[in-house]
Amino acid sequence: MSITAKEDLERLVNEYWKERKKPDYWGVMEQISDSRGYTIAYKVLVVKHKENYDVYAAIRHGLKNGLSLGEILVEYFWFVKDSIVGINDVIHAIEAWKKFGKDIRFFAYNEEDLKNPPKELWEVHVRLALLSRRFKKPNEINLEGAFKLLPNLVWTNVGPFTVEDWNQKLVKGETDGIVVLAVDKFPPFFLWNPVPEGVRVANADMVRAGAHLASGTTVMHYGFVNFNAGTLGKSMVEGRISAGTVVDEGTDMGAGGGFLGTLSGGNSIKMKAGKNCLVGAMSEVGVPLGDNCTVATGTCFAPGTPVYDLDEQCWKKAIDFKDQNNLLIWRNSKNGRIEVQRKKVEVSLNEELHQND
Repeated sequence: MSITAKEDLERLVNEYWKERKKPDYWGVMEQISDSRGYTIAYKVLVVKHKENYDVYAAIRHGLKNGLSLGEILVEYFWFVKDSIVGINDVIHAIEAWKKFGKDIRFFAYNEEDLKNPPKELWEVHVRLALLSRRFKKPNEINLEGAFKLLPNLVWTNVGPFTVEDWNQKLVKGETDGIVVLAVDKFPPFFLWNPVPEGVRVANADMVRAGAHLASGTTVMHYGFVNFNAGTLGKSMVEGRISAGTVVDEGTDMGAGGGFLGTLSGGNSIKMKAGKNCLVGAMSEVGVPLGDNCTVATGTCFAPGTPVYDLDEQCWKKAIDFKDQNNLLIWRNSKNGRIEVQRKKVEVSLNEELHQND
């Protein structure tokens, strides 16, 4: 079909969607290769969620007919500057990266796809982008097997390299002006993702791609947020939010404090802190907390920890308090035992620290 008028594109779009299911997510990404031509990563440039299906249809139609994304831009959207509202970021991304000769790819995804483990490298990077850009919350996406698909890369301000390629550049003296940001399977969050609205991060190296940072989140210099983890509302993060952990509105993670992770040690319990909790400095929590819980400084509250219940006057295990609200948890300095009392302690964040506009 020749696109000589806006009406031509409209007919193409209507015809395309007659017997097809629209994807929940689609977008554009750059395919990155190493010196031998092997694909090592995919940089997601644009993600669309249930919108701009005219652009999607045109891209699919054009690719099927052998056109590149750059050619589709010229042939199908020659009138875009003063017409279709809302697709300029897609078109501009394709146009900008085309100028640099980048290898641009197109992707589409449905909610059902996200329930199954990723099978290819590009799927992992798309899923990390969905988390980082707040399309999905932690534990809403299946990331089983992601580590096996992701190669260990040297992440720099000019893009990722394999360790072998980087070491060769180093020997040849070709690394001047290049800054190494991480050596990891996951890209640093801010290297490949826009800054989320209402977020402040004092040390950008401490947030991994795939973290979910809600508006009002403040991550201080030694706070850390892993992939598939993060905040759901205003939160102070001076401690560690491990993979799979969710921190709700109004919660304060004290310096050096954190949750047991699910990536090692056989721990399969999904950690969380409910609303208005305080996880004290240097404390370690291995039990999901409900709302309004306080863990005193330096307290270890692992699942099998013997805990004395002051209200019921008996010994229990810490896991018995899973998801309960209004818990005050501390180590008794006189006898050394961990004690729990059902007593709501008011926790309030300093509002000035979370106005991150």
